[in-house]
Amino acid sequence: PPSLSPPLSPTVPAPTVPVPTPTPNTPPSPATPAPVPSAGVHHTPPPPLQTPVPAVDGLSRFLGWYECNLYEEKLDMHYVCVKRNDDKSLFWINKAGTQYLLKPCPENPNWLAVSDDCELRETTPFFRWEFSDEQIPLFVCGPYDELFTFRQSL
Repeated sequence: PPSLSPPLSPTVPAPTVPVPTPTPNTPPSPATPAPVPSAGVHHTPPPPLQTPVPAVDGLSRFLGWYECNLYEEKLDMHYVCVKRNDDKSLFWINKAGTQYLLKPCPENPNWLAVSDDCELRETTPFFRWEFSDEQIPLFVCGPYDELFTFRQSL
C-alpha cells in the first residue's frame, strides 16, 4: 500500500500504514499497536485530512458527508450524510431520502448498530467505521457492507 506520510529522510523510507480491509459483520479483533519511530528520528506527521469535529461526545466523530466510490455510475443512495438525531443516536440519510437510525454499539466503539426495526437488521446489523489517529473518519462499511469514504465534516 502507498505510504501515508512523508519520508523520514532521503535514506530512510517512510513507514507505511496498512489500509484496513473491510470485513463482514464479525466480532472485533484486538487492535494492532502502531509502530514506534526510532529514537533520534524527527518525524512531522502529515496534516489532517479534514478539520476534526470537536468531540462533544462519542457520536460527534461519526458526523459528516460520505460517498460510495465502488461504482462508475453512482445512484443517489451512494451519497450520504450522517447527522445527529438526538444525544444518543444518529441518522444515516442518503440523497435518495432513505434513512437509518444508528445507535452506539456496546461491542465496539467504532461501530454503530442499526435500529431493531430497520430492514437492514438481518443483512447489516452494524455500520463499521475506521478512523485516523486524530479520530477523523476514513471510511465506513455501510448498508450491505458497501464502502463509503469520508468527504467532509458537517
